[in-house]
Amino acid sequence: MKKISILIVLFILSTPLLGVSTSFWTDNSIQDFEKGKLDGLSINENGQLYLAPKSTTLLKKDDLFIWDIVKLKDGSIFTATGINGKIYKINKNGESGLFKKLEAMSVTALAVSKNNKLYAATSPNGKLIRMDTAKGNSNKTVEITRFKETYIWDMQFDNNGTLYVVTGNPARLYSVNVNNGAKKLIFSAVNESHFLSLGINSAGSVYFGSAPNGRLYKMSYKSKKVKIHYDTYENEISCIHIDKKGIVYFGTATQYRKYPGKNFKFKDSFTFKEKDTEVKKTLKKIKKKKKPLKNSVYKLNLDDKIEKIFTMSGISIFSLVTDKNKNLYIGTGDKGVIYKLDRKNTVSRLTRFHENQILRLIIDKGSLYVGTGNDGSVFKMDLQAKTKGVYTSQVIDCFTKSIWGSISWIGTRPANTKISIYTRTGNTDAPDKSWSKWEGPFTVKSGDKIKSPSARYIQYRIIFSSSRLGNTPMIQSVSIPFLKKNRPPRIKSILLTSYSSLYKPAFSKPSKLKLKPGQMKITWFSADDDNDSLIYSVYFKFKNDSTWYLLRNRFYKNTLIFNTSLLPNSRYTFKITASDLPSNTDLTYKTGSKESRSFLVDHSEPLIKNLKVKHSGNKIIISGITKDEWSIITKLKYTLNVKQWRNINPIDDVYDSKTEKFRIVIDKKANPFLVNGKNIMIIRAQDKFANWITEKVVFNVKLNTTDRGFINNNLYFRKHRN
Repeated sequence: MKKISILIVLFILSTPLLGVSTSFWTDNSIQDFEKGKLDGLSINENGQLYLAPKSTTLLKKDDLFIWDIVKLKDGSIFTATGINGKIYKINKNGESGLFKKLEAMSVTALAVSKNNKLYAATSPNGKLIRMDTAKGNSNKTVEITRFKETYIWDMQFDNNGTLYVVTGNPARLYSVNVNNGAKKLIFSAVNESHFLSLGINSAGSVYFGSAPNGRLYKMSYKSKKVKIHYDTYENEISCIHIDKKGIVYFGTATQYRKYPGKNFKFKDSFTFKEKDTEVKKTLKKIKKKKKPLKNSVYKLNLDDKIEKIFTMSGISIFSLVTDKNKNLYIGTGDKGVIYKLDRKNTVSRLTRFHENQILRLIIDKGSLYVGTGNDGSVFKMDLQAKTKGVYTSQVIDCFTKSIWGSISWIGTRPANTKISIYTRTGNTDAPDKSWSKWEGPFTVKSGDKIKSPSARYIQYRIIFSSSRLGNTPMIQSVSIPFLKKNRPPRIKSILLTSYSSLYKPAFSKPSKLKLKPGQMKITWFSADDDNDSLIYSVYFKFKNDSTWYLLRNRFYKNTLIFNTSLLPNSRYTFKITASDLPSNTDLTYKTGSKESRSFLVDHSEPLIKNLKVKHSGNKIIISGITKDEWSIITKLKYTLNVKQWRNINPIDDVYDSKTEKFRIVIDKKANPFLVNGKNIMIIRAQDKFANWITEKVVFNVKLNTTDRGFINNNLYFRKHRN
């Protein structure tokens, strides 16, 4: 059976089946797996789950941001933080502590010289400070120079020992001689507010990115001239990374797009719906934050061609770094996710941190160091796979109590790795104490019988494990077969329509019914929770009769038109029975039925009785009674001397009864159809089922010369007497 309802898609291989056939729940894409919870796992764009790198917390303090991270030759790590202006040191054993508290709000950038000196840039006071990192000399700090600009965003040494610095408010590029503190303004852009990012290749060429124009600038090492190298569609180039071969990667953190981009593809490279943390859910209720637009990573190749290699909605890109295997790591906000783009351009969601922003990434000796914001922390990730990870699926709704088959999976399980699957079941949409315990492990790849009890809901959990780093199992599909208990179909409503306007539905126009007198239309609306094919039977019974008589059998449509002349006069009730036999077996099919309101079938015409003629002065009064045995009278008409038909109102003015009295008054002075002598009046009565009868009454009239009929008659005879 294939059924789509809310968030559930059930697959049976590639062929949809119906009824009590086995149904399959299959997770086999990133869209499927994103509905569950990943713990210590990565997922790539092909929907493959595997162990994420092992993560170790090196630093967790009360600072909000880790703006920069550098590593010295001795293996020690230094971090630039905000908003307390502190520099922390993490030694090679992973022990951390405060290295220096500077007189500034934030330390925004760090750089290490060839002689192992540490340089720190502070904001908003624009100081460049040198510190001796040798043991026992941590208090020795020297202010090298001071900038007039408010912010120092990035700085880096070239191979000759010259320090390059980019600033904001205003946007400028400087070179600094750290030996004497002499600084030189190289470039300033009046149409830019900030130069945010900086990168220097092995040849000494300097690349830097701007805001709010989102331009990549390049200063050639030979000519020392600065030119705009590329103008992005985003308004902010937030990070630059140059690998050992000289390939330049740069990422954006824009809040709006500068151009419509009609000739530029902004399709997302990767789609994964990250779940908000409880803290962010609370913040959203307090204030709705405008999410950033799509941001991208660009690649400047050695042939000077630029290509966009990564784009994603709702993120900002803050840091980029590559490893020796040409894998690119992308640090993002606002959900603290690191993405990986491998040499085959396959994108993976590598891992997610509780902290909201990945502000700085560096790689050293096979380890990825991560600096975060909100809160400021430092993590070390071994780029070999983690030894354990867990995936917990979403709660799967099978809509009714089901029997489970054998859970199977598709993937790889290298030597010294293990995949263990567990299941639990329950009858509430959220797991609680009423749910069964986790049953397992199920380890047979081709299928292991699920031991959890029969229920409506099921959830599975996969535990990935490896005995050594760098060796990870992988899963790309999980399938759960189940057999649902067949549920009966339902007839939701029955609509009866006849030629009579009284029974036409308010939403239907008479012209659309296309019914003739004596015809009746039965329409019914059905439902089946299992999406089974249905077949119908139509029954009727007489009033005060307990026996149902079959009118139509094995009927696949939900509308029936038939001629009521086949039935005698009576009140009837109709019953529609739906069966899901076409989708089930003779032993498992179910039925459901519903009775209609009562319906009158009337073929007999009404009667016209007690016709009387009375002369009163100039008036002629014809009176009588019309009555019908089964239905109300709906219309009365008369014609005098076979002229035009005229309507008659009952004495009480309303047609609402099976018996109606009527009274017709003819004025001799005014009626042109009266003749001198014998007159004939034909009276027609009709009931609501369009049954009708006519009767006549003959009466004598003596017209005076002043009566209108007399004048018309004389004119008529005078005109035709020859």
